[in-house]
Amino acid sequence: MADPLLSARGVTVRFGGLLAVDEMALDVRARELIGIIGPNGAGKTTFFHTLSGVLAPSAGRLLVHGHDLTGQAPHVFAAHGVARTFQTPRVFRDMTARANVTFALSFAGRRRRHAHDVFDDARSILRFLGLGDDADRVAGALTPSRQRLLEVGMALGARPEVLLLDEVAAGLTERELETMVALIRRVRDELGLAVVWIEHAVRALMGCVERVVVLHQGRKLADGPSAEVARDPAVHEVLAAPGNPGIAEEARCIPVAADDLPGLVALVEREDVDLTVVGPEVPLVLGGEVAGTTPDGTRVVALLRSGGYAEYAVAHEATVFPIPDGVDDGTALALIIQGLTAWHLFRTSAKLARGESVVIVSGAGGVGSLAVQLAKAAGAEVTAVDNGTKQEFLRGIGADHVVDYERDDVTELGGRYDLVLDLAAHRSAFTWRRVLAPEGRYLLVGGDVQPLLQAAVIGPALRHRRLRVLAVRFRAEDVAPVLDLWSDGTLTPVIDARFALDDVVDALRRVGKGSACGKVVVLP
Repeated sequence: MADPLLSARGVTVRFGGLLAVDEMALDVRARELIGIIGPNGAGKTTFFHTLSGVLAPSAGRLLVHGHDLTGQAPHVFAAHGVARTFQTPRVFRDMTARANVTFALSFAGRRRRHAHDVFDDARSILRFLGLGDDADRVAGALTPSRQRLLEVGMALGARPEVLLLDEVAAGLTERELETMVALIRRVRDELGLAVVWIEHAVRALMGCVERVVVLHQGRKLADGPSAEVARDPAVHEVLAAPGNPGIAEEARCIPVAADDLPGLVALVEREDVDLTVVGPEVPLVLGGEVAGTTPDGTRVVALLRSGGYAEYAVAHEATVFPIPDGVDDGTALALIIQGLTAWHLFRTSAKLARGESVVIVSGAGGVGSLAVQLAKAAGAEVTAVDNGTKQEFLRGIGADHVVDYERDDVTELGGRYDLVLDLAAHRSAFTWRRVLAPEGRYLLVGGDVQPLLQAAVIGPALRHRRLRVLAVRFRAEDVAPVLDLWSDGTLTPVIDARFALDDVVDALRRVGKGSACGKVVVLP
């Protein structure tokens, strides 16, 4: 057997007390086509970062062609033949597509002219990718799918022997996904590269790669041929179902969440929508919350790992909460799930005092709209941030000030705030420090990995202005005070729209357009 091009040996990554990757081992050999899958939080992206030098492991070794590159910077990995893409394409938006690839060729590829000389120049790489007609267009004017292709071109410009692809199917339509899968095969077959691909679109990945590695809780759960891994009961349990004894319930009301969009983007343009997005051997139905009726007739809401977009679902009894009489299913979901989250923000973490000023990012969402109401009830001055179509709605639920993030940057408007509640973090957490008042607090609830890690790892070490990640623990005893707030009129959950299960694609389109205020729910 040939020596590996890239090896990870006992790679471990810790963030404070959090063990994100636990003694991972992986050998990548010439012309291998490998997929890495696993549930959210499995450690896939963190492990990927170590393979490219973006993140140094806490323990273990990384070898490229037998050279120990542990702890080296990404450009050192690139110089030795390892190139990568990112979940969000990192292209130079103000430069043309040709200039982007030329930069890669001159900056990284010049060190590796001996590696493979399939391409003469940037234009030949763009033609290979199907971007020949876009060579002189600025990258920022390209569609998101073509920006993804361009970033692949920049990686190819580094003349790698190992190409690492990080969720390149995210945001693609069915046709675009087919194009990307075909391209990945061509990269291996025509260029002779080894490819390692992390992806949530598991059906596409399983149909493309020859070897699959499954991560779960930071450790390798399985590693073998894709068909063999697909039949592994342990893999099926992790990806397809809660895996615990639970309560089977008939799902009557299902919220449509933005978090589910990446897994369904390849399906939303299809007429014959199939909500099983992994494949016939490893089914995975999305949807993390439901309201319905148990076999004994009890009406409940429940949190799920997956399986919400269905007529029946299984939930662990610890995540099931009864619905009081007089509360319909949609209202129950908004109150008991989103309401508990918002209530925890102010009861246990934010501890907002009367007269304090607060910014709520994504203020028109399910949690955000309730957080605005709770902040006003606490006597705070509330600034809500969301897109321009939601300004009137935000004022209607009590926001004192509204900011259209598409037009204005709230961090550059000169305000100072006692609390920033970021429900959709897509920028550096440190950006918010300049708008925090002395002793101000920044709480992150959801969003991208980078700000989450910044707030979780570095935030606790900062003095005065505090950055924190909020993890909400749902408890049955906390439901009563949330319902009391609804009963006395303090909280009014908003249902933006209701769709039939057959129309879940339309529901997802509405969420994806960013125009929904409050919750969008599906009724089987």
